[in-house]
Amino acid sequence: MARRRQSLLTLTVIALQAWASTACSGQTRLKAPVSIPFELYHNRVYLQVNVNHTGPFTFVLDSGASTSGLDQAHARELHLHVKSGNALVANGETPMNVGLAGGVTLTLGGVDLTEKNVAVLPFGELASFEGRPIDGVVGVDLFRRYIVEIDYAHNRLVLNDPATFQYSGGGEVVPLFFRGNAALFRAQVEVTEGHTYEGVLAIDQGTYSALRLYKPFVEKHDLLALAHPIPAFAFGLGGEFAEAQGRVQALHIGQLNIAQPVAGYSEASAGATAASTYDGTIGGEILRRFKVIFEYSYSRVVLEPNASYEDPYLGDTSGLILTATGSALDVIAVHRVLAGTPAAEAGIQPGDVIQGVAGTAAARLGLEGIRKLFLHPGTYEIEITRGQQSFYMKLVTRMLS
Repeated sequence: MARRRQSLLTLTVIALQAWASTACSGQTRLKAPVSIPFELYHNRVYLQVNVNHTGPFTFVLDSGASTSGLDQAHARELHLHVKSGNALVANGETPMNVGLAGGVTLTLGGVDLTEKNVAVLPFGELASFEGRPIDGVVGVDLFRRYIVEIDYAHNRLVLNDPATFQYSGGGEVVPLFFRGNAALFRAQVEVTEGHTYEGVLAIDQGTYSALRLYKPFVEKHDLLALAHPIPAFAFGLGGEFAEAQGRVQALHIGQLNIAQPVAGYSEASAGATAASTYDGTIGGEILRRFKVIFEYSYSRVVLEPNASYEDPYLGDTSGLILTATGSALDVIAVHRVLAGTPAAEAGIQPGDVIQGVAGTAAARLGLEGIRKLFLHPGTYEIEITRGQQSFYMKLVTRMLS
């Protein structure tokens, strides 16, 4: 599977551990459940959020984020007092220096979430790979303070008061334990038939991918030799990192058997996916097939399969890693062409600008629309601009994993 994937804010704080220990002062007690609509884009939950009663801004909900985050430009617009932060390790291989803004109130669905510190950092590069603007991230504090239900089938987020919530459904109840900010569980990763390994995985709800296995786990079990994934790159805050991409035979979570999910095998030399704090993550491509109920106060998460549960896991069939540029993020450019893939065989080059696919303008499709097209093998006529020249190319895609 030749696809670029990125995590939003899977953060490890090198210093300033106070970021992760924000107290729950400022919590709004809920007299009744609060239902909030969301947009599902690229398997991520996008919410409308006010910052200090100004907005709305578009934030990603991310259980993997140790603190909420705000884009630098908006922090300036809101005249927030930003003090120097410290080094932050995200999925990319380059540590980031970020700022801190104190006493920031995020409001979603009428519920105020007052954070002791919010990370202030640039989201523009990540937005380019995502294909849409990202104003900020709602992090783990929301999950600590409330029972958080994410109903992917109906695009609804529901907040419940832990003091009154009682679960009564028939979903799979998965015990959680915590290391720092990470909500972890034990699962069995069946890489190939006869090769099953227990792993400690984190629920990274802000990540697009299905399953990502971290480098120490990959090396311990020699998974690159076992699974034969193809060399590729992933991208996140902190830049690119090497990640071979393929599948595993199955992922077993309690009584749930998740068949042939797409998997990333980290080959990073630095960053979160090179660390050994835990063995990997599950992200939105798996979670969207459930109603997910985060019950941090009870140290568990409930997974209720929805109508998408048995949908096959699809992977990129092109070998293209694309970005969206321009003020409206509507210029779709080729960032990388993975070796040995249909895109390389067609002669597409980094720096090419895609003007259209199969007779539809690229600006109209958007980056997400093009990604969805290339999940399916087929023959696509691609209109390309290279320098001052424009021409058409035929791209014949195929399954890569």
